[in-house]
Amino acid sequence: MATSGWIAVLTMALAPTAGAVTLPVANPGFEDAPVGESWQAPAWYDASGAGGNFVDETVAHSGTRSLRLEHRAPFAGVSQGLDAHAYRGQRLVFRAMMRSHDLAEGTSGLWIRADTAAGEAAAFEHTYLQPIAGTRDWESREVELIVPASASTLQFGIVAGAEGSLWVDDVELSASQMQALPEGLTARQYLDKALDLIQQYAYYSDRIDWPKLRASSHALSKEAGQPADTYPAIKQALAALDDNHSHFVSPRMMTHRRSETVREDYGFRSEVLGTVGYLRVPEFMGGGEAPSAAFATQIRTALRTQAEGGACGWIVDLRGNMGGAMHPMLSGLRDLLGEDELGYFVHRGDRRQPWRATGEGKPAQVDAPVAVLIDGQTASSGEAVLVSFIGRANTRSFGTATYGVSTANAPFPLDDGAALAITTALQADRTGRTYGGAIAPDEPVRSDATAVSLADDPVVSAARTWLQARPACQPSGK
Repeated sequence: MATSGWIAVLTMALAPTAGAVTLPVANPGFEDAPVGESWQAPAWYDASGAGGNFVDETVAHSGTRSLRLEHRAPFAGVSQGLDAHAYRGQRLVFRAMMRSHDLAEGTSGLWIRADTAAGEAAAFEHTYLQPIAGTRDWESREVELIVPASASTLQFGIVAGAEGSLWVDDVELSASQMQALPEGLTARQYLDKALDLIQQYAYYSDRIDWPKLRASSHALSKEAGQPADTYPAIKQALAALDDNHSHFVSPRMMTHRRSETVREDYGFRSEVLGTVGYLRVPEFMGGGEAPSAAFATQIRTALRTQAEGGACGWIVDLRGNMGGAMHPMLSGLRDLLGEDELGYFVHRGDRRQPWRATGEGKPAQVDAPVAVLIDGQTASSGEAVLVSFIGRANTRSFGTATYGVSTANAPFPLDDGAALAITTALQADRTGRTYGGAIAPDEPVRSDATAVSLADDPVVSAARTWLQARPACQPSGK
């Protein structure tokens, strides 16, 4: 079993669904609007009424303009709507390109909602659990919603819910038909199977009043005619676990994970800072042996090249690593981590399952000093890599506390191609200490969003100072 960073799925750029139809979004590139002032763009509504929405002619992903959101209490945001009747029972995907600067952590991102004729929310989805924060270049973000049969109108928008700047461009909304109900399977049976899996395998299953939750789930899905109509009830059940990690994975997202191929660039970064090797280990959402091996090889090769060049210590940067598959990350870092047990999955009843970094040959740098960098977007498998270094000699962590899902998720497939990502265990380090929430660094250091290079990064600087003071990095230690 591997820790799964399903939490990061919605931050990835996915290809359009086969057979998807692009829906009309007015002014999707924010090209038709006045410049340099708080504005009411054609077809976009000031969702907060507080302003903070600007057309920016200096920053654009495509064309010449973008939307810039600057936080105003309670938030800054824009939205627009459509009639929902033609899209009932269909899958909608709302996507946009997003960029941020010095954006504090909070509820910033995309949202989409289906309302009934009475104005009540029939379904609501957002990317707030996969927030954009800090200073990041253009990234594709998207959110998916299944339109319920009771939907009358659709609303979709972008929100900046924290201090800082958020840019948006190239907004798109598409619709596609749902997969047909598997023969002989009713929506009620589909829901009950999902509830059974959650009750049986969730680490925090005992938190739930199951007779009450089942009754509530059945009431919420009493008009369900297909599996998608039960998704809100399933998400309600997963949310009731209150573990901040269990979640529902749509058929489309599962298809994307299965179709992942080998890529040249996984976002990995390798540099030599004087006598210190720097390795940025990003999230890895790829599936299958070939992409996993390629990702691990990229890390391993860079580490060994730095060692051959005389590196005396290493910085392993896990900031922004929101998870994915943990074992390719550990395999790539095996020369530093060694071949012993690195940590444990702690299941109900305190059953402990160890994990190791797999690979061939004798790890060559197990005694080298290592500085691990973390922040509020180090999550899930990213946290598992941190945990794997905790208890290692000659190791120290720097930065800010992690996201707080140092737990293990396992996928449980459903009959329509969807899956449940259920938290089945907590993470524990090699010393036996059990986690489950945020992990604080050994040395707190705040990042500087204005830093344009590693040399200007205060977290990197603190790590280098510590590393260069280690005996291995002294002239006599070389």
